[in-house]
Amino acid sequence: MTAIEPQGAPVHLERGPGADVVAAFDLDGTLTRGGSVWQFLSSIRGRPAVIAAGVALAPQLAKAALFGGHYADEAKEALFLRTLAGMDATGVQAGAERFGLAHFDRRSRTKVRARVDWHRRQGHRIVIVSASPEYYVRAVAGELGADGVVATRLEVDDAGRLTGRFEGSNCRGAQKLERLREWIRSSSTGAHDGAGAHDGAGAHDGAGAHDGAGAHDGADHAGNAPGGAGEGATSDDGPYDQAGEAALDTTGAVGDHPFLWAYGNSAGDRELLAAADIGVDAGRLGRFGKLRRFRRLGDVLTAW
Repeated sequence: MTAIEPQGAPVHLERGPGADVVAAFDLDGTLTRGGSVWQFLSSIRGRPAVIAAGVALAPQLAKAALFGGHYADEAKEALFLRTLAGMDATGVQAGAERFGLAHFDRRSRTKVRARVDWHRRQGHRIVIVSASPEYYVRAVAGELGADGVVATRLEVDDAGRLTGRFEGSNCRGAQKLERLREWIRSSSTGAHDGAGAHDGAGAHDGAGAHDGAGAHDGADHAGNAPGGAGEGATSDDGPYDQAGEAALDTTGAVGDHPFLWAYGNSAGDRELLAAADIGVDAGRLGRFGKLRRFRRLGDVLTAW
């Protein structure tokens, strides 16, 4: 297989795909145009309540927009605390599923969806890896016929109500890669449930939904940091191989893992794309984007 390498693209040792191939797709800004978290919250709580929360959190949101990283995670969780805390998890899930399908119908990107279809025809396993809420990521994954979902979870209390906090960490940056590893390990033992698969920590019953924010190209995922902050992940996160790239090794044995394609659009997808055998920048900023060292979507559309 001949790969098209843009100038400055990461160099991996050549490894041809075997029988087991995984294709991981980011959602916001990759499979869809723009982010989704503000629209999602508005669909659940109404626009006035979400605007009020945004105004109250304006200084924190501004800091998240400037610095990203953990500031973005904290601002996002603060927004969820103000808008979702105390709501019935089952009701939010139902609304989120309706939102996800409608949002994807309006905002899906034809060329990226064509890549999903291509991977499916090849018999590859397809996983949606997103910082957006699992409640609606799962619905989109079902629409696409994906085999798994990895996303940020929302914490649910014993009474079945959302606390507004994350269950675990926001699924961006190094978390995306780590949770994909967990999904690969669990799916290889038959412990996943198709498009309802989780990040390797076991199945949820809807009350343990994932939350997360949408991604934008280049400027980093606006949803992942409410108010436009990026995912802010740096190359200091996670294990790296000899070329300086994050290693996908899921078993401890070098090379003993599926051949991985990964598609993303922002800095929050950097570790995921770096760990892949073929990482694809599906963003729209090209050489001005955060992932300019990876193959472009147009490259793989013409080469494969």
